[in-house]
Amino acid sequence: MAAATCLLPSAGMAQDAPTFESLWAEARQNPECIRADFDNFILINCNEQLTVWYFTLASHPAHPGVIKRELLLENGAVISRIEGDYFGEGAEQIAGRPAFETWLAEIRDLDRQMREVMGAATGREPRPATD
Repeated sequence: MAAATCLLPSAGMAQDAPTFESLWAEARQNPECIRADFDNFILINCNEQLTVWYFTLASHPAHPGVIKRELLLENGAVISRIEGDYFGEGAEQIAGRPAFETWLAEIRDLDRQMREVMGAATGREPRPATD
């Protein structure tokens, strides 16, 4: 099972650590980002930044969880980076963490599939994600 790549800064910066709410505000700060509501999560697509955010709703087993997927230009190549964090506390943390890890792995697998399709279409070997 893939480990979550944390959106949080190092432990020494805990007072500035993002929360579910602060990441929601960050994702929504650009009015050109497009919101799409699904059964148990909200997707925010920020085309300008080549970033997609996934925010769980209370009905999602991985709630409260956030995943951020970015496309970046690195050394002349387009790469993807997927980061995520789970903000449950106490018993909620223990119960929801496995569901979050599964959800994050599913998003990473969709990303891998997309890279494979794009690689086949261009005749190039797909580059791995940086997560």
